Amino acid sequence: MNRRIEELKQENGVRSVLLLEDGIPMYYPTLYVSMELRHISASRQRNILYSIEVLFNWCQYESLDLEARFKRDEHLSQEEVLQLLDFCAWTVDTQKRLMSGVKLLPNAYQQVSRDMASQRIHAIREYLKFLYLRLAQRKDKEDIAKAVSKTITSYKPKIKKHTKNTVIALSDEQIDVITQKLLPGHPENPWKDKSIQLRNLLIFSILYETGMRRGELAGLYVNDIQNSEISIYRRHNNPLETRKQAPNVKTGERTIPISESLARLLDVYVMDHRGSIKTAKKHPYLFVSHRKNMGKPMTLNAITEVFKAARSAFPELKGVTPHKLRHHMNYRISNMIDEVYKDATPSEKAAADQDIRPYLMGWLPTSHMQEIYNKRYNQEQAGKMLVKRSNNMNKRKDDAGEEA
Repeated sequence: MNRRIEELKQENGVRSVLLLEDGIPMYYPTLYVSMELRHISASRQRNILYSIEVLFNWCQYESLDLEARFKRDEHLSQEEVLQLLDFCAWTVDTQKRLMSGVKLLPNAYQQVSRDMASQRIHAIREYLKFLYLRLAQRKDKEDIAKAVSKTITSYKPKIKKHTKNTVIALSDEQIDVITQKLLPGHPENPWKDKSIQLRNLLIFSILYETGMRRGELAGLYVNDIQNSEISIYRRHNNPLETRKQAPNVKTGERTIPISESLARLLDVYVMDHRGSIKTAKKHPYLFVSHRKNMGKPMTLNAITEVFKAARSAFPELKGVTPHKLRHHMNYRISNMIDEVYKDATPSEKAAADQDIRPYLMGWLPTSHMQEIYNKRYNQEQAGKMLVKRSNNMNKRKDDAGEEA
């Protein structure tokens, strides 16, 4: 069976996502999306369906007809639930190899992150509850569905905890490549066309200076840049959006200042490069294709390919993605807050951080995401504290030696 996920756009701009099997929409996942997920963005629908697809992968692996089981008023046993949730820990590639009947050595199993596994488990729990309540006939089906959901919620997936510290901000060497070797006209620039060179430099520069998401970048309008500021707006179900996978703003709208030099480069791109393409004048999106699909809005995949080409040209950029630039922006925010509030008390500095960072990053005011994104800064601060402590201990030893 061949399963894939597709996004459909209606005439009014509303988008919905379908899970297809052999080219045909699967009935109950489609019903689930239309009844339970219609109020959320297409990108979130897509992510949930990817998780539900994992459920169907497991059913195929176990030769289990889930819908037939539920129609017979039989829910999954506790052992089956635990097997399913362990299956959620494997990458899609590992799952497909298992489904094909390949016997894997223990070290051949590849795991996803704990966060990814948890997202899968949550989505599958909600879909199982929906499906069982629709198909089962027994009077106590509500109680059974709640009991199974409780089992799933209490279960902790058996995923290795990786303790290795990963550097998630940019190194000085990586910053030099982005700010120097990606300049238009540089002999090592991997793109030959001047318009593409400038566009791709702007992509890196905007993500570096603002920390916005890839989808937010792809959704920028030309008029979103005004007076050395970039405004990020939510435009879900936009009738002007023609791309197959619509980029979306996940949470908060915001306006972020940018450097005057970046603002000038954006003006040059819009007036001298984008403005010379007839097709680009038919839509408001800032970044467009300058080769294939000339003038049409850049897709999310096209932005990913820009980073892939840059990493291929410069080994120093290994691991640099749009999301890593977002991590680096958080690192810069921490340093800026330290500088501006250097004379403030720790509580005043923490309060400022809680106000400033969520706004700039587009998080909810109550978000705790900075605890995840600010890893490098915290590591550096811990290192400074240890060095300071060691210096103080050595000084006391020296003073004691002199007194002796």
